[in-house]
Amino acid sequence: MPATYTVELPDVKYFSRQVLCREGCPVRTDSGAYVQAIAEGRYEDAYIIAREPNPFASICGRVCAAPCEAKCRRGALDASVSIRALKRFVCEKFGAESKDFDLNRVYPVLKNPRREQIGGKRKVAVIGAYDRKAIRATLKEALAGSDVEAIKTSTETLLSASQSFSQRLYEEAAKESASAPGGEVPAEEVNDDEVVDAEIVDEKG
Repeated sequence: MPATYTVELPDVKYFSRQVLCREGCPVRTDSGAYVQAIAEGRYEDAYIIAREPNPFASICGRVCAAPCEAKCRRGALDASVSIRALKRFVCEKFGAESKDFDLNRVYPVLKNPRREQIGGKRKVAVIGAYDRKAIRATLKEALAGSDVEAIKTSTETLLSASQSFSQRLYEEAAKESASAPGGEVPAEEVNDDEVVDAEIVDEKG
């Protein structure tokens, strides 16, 4: 029996899938673009690229499991680019924890005086306020000028899920860092309450 082969005609989606670091990110952050911007000294541009698809960039710069680094092509040559550390670097310069933070630079639509008219001041309820997709939906609707209300599910369930998720992130980050130059993750880098509070308050306000 003759061999059969699957043939795929390259299209935009095909070439997009070849950017492995971006494909590895759950919210498809263009890490290659902000790493390049950092290399060129365009630090604020790098922050904007990192923040635009991810409302919690500063938090992820500290505790994300960094699937982008696992996918990084550079790892096949020597070592993956330290993408998460670079994200933290620009977040500390321009993020919610910095003195130069300006959300209008990240989302220029906020300066549009007609923004509320575009959204029609429609009321939108987002169920499951802590789910990643719910957070993105809330952000999108808020930017469009909608009156958004995030509705939480069971508090007990959310707390349990949050604690489990945080513990998993910590364990993955600690395991990864312990095998790399620099040693273990200091506790203050994972439990940075001030950064968490700043970013959560920023998203609410």
